[in-house]
Amino acid sequence: MGNGRVGSLFAMGVFLRMAVISGGDPSTPLAHVLVRNAPESGIVEKARGWSRTLAERMEAQGRFDEAEKIAQGRLPPHWLSLRAGALLLALEPTKDGVRLQSLFDAKAKRELLAISPLPLVSLVLRHVPTKRETFVNTDEGWAKVTLQRSRNRVEVIWQQHRDERLAGIRIILTALFDNRQSALRWRLRVTNESREWSIWRVHFPQLAIADLGKNAEVFFPRGPGEVQRNLWQRSFAYRSLYPNGWATMQFVAAYSAGDREQGTGLYVGLHDPMGSAKDIVVMSEPERRRIVLAFEFPAPNMGVAGNEFALSGEVVWQLFRGRLV
Repeated sequence: MGNGRVGSLFAMGVFLRMAVISGGDPSTPLAHVLVRNAPESGIVEKARGWSRTLAERMEAQGRFDEAEKIAQGRLPPHWLSLRAGALLLALEPTKDGVRLQSLFDAKAKRELLAISPLPLVSLVLRHVPTKRETFVNTDEGWAKVTLQRSRNRVEVIWQQHRDERLAGIRIILTALFDNRQSALRWRLRVTNESREWSIWRVHFPQLAIADLGKNAEVFFPRGPGEVQRNLWQRSFAYRSLYPNGWATMQFVAAYSAGDREQGTGLYVGLHDPMGSAKDIVVMSEPERRRIVLAFEFPAPNMGVAGNEFALSGEVVWQLFRGRLV
């Protein structure tokens, strides 16, 4: 992994320094109509790869105005761009939430997320008097969202859900930037002051991974560990409770079959010293050319109003090269 100061951040508007070519062919996809005589420098080269990816993602989501601005070098001012070594991340605050828009390998110049990303965190809540369940996530539904960024970390707090029945539910998600390891180290807490609602299950992390190319592989912890190839092209589902005799590891990974220099891989692991109960999920969605890597936790004291949740240890997203096994 590359060296450098932990948690170095991209400055807004610096890492995207491009413009649309005047008089370009109107049939050319917008994100590819870029200045070819931009100043030659390392940061511009990195910017070109990520900015093109972001513009293409906005175009695919039907957000053409934003795609044009990004292709011209103008990241939406409310977005948050972060860097941990070669791992780049873009968060988009919405009117009532925060959406993960990009997870990018700057060295391999490859986007890791599928076009329609999953929410950062999802909760299943149970109404204790009626046993009725409701599902909330961090993409939408919150009246107050706070993002606080410092040199080597970012913290996002969701509170005051717009459904007044859920008053008192608060989600606190913190990411620490490990520049040396090209990793993000996540910590999560969910507080609950409700007298009627119980936290039932917590889904975090949950990542929709884009097709990583021919013969790309996925590792998951069935038995001694298992590798499946080309899951993006066929139906597949794995779910197992950890810990048990057939799930003895707390991590999964998706990676391309390229060499160590050109390939990319993402390790998603729970560094949980307590070995707490969790479901580990790997599921393919071939019609969308993506796979889902997810962890689901039963909350302590589930079914009791006012219970809370704190992640044991940390979740790690880390880039790697070559094959995992």
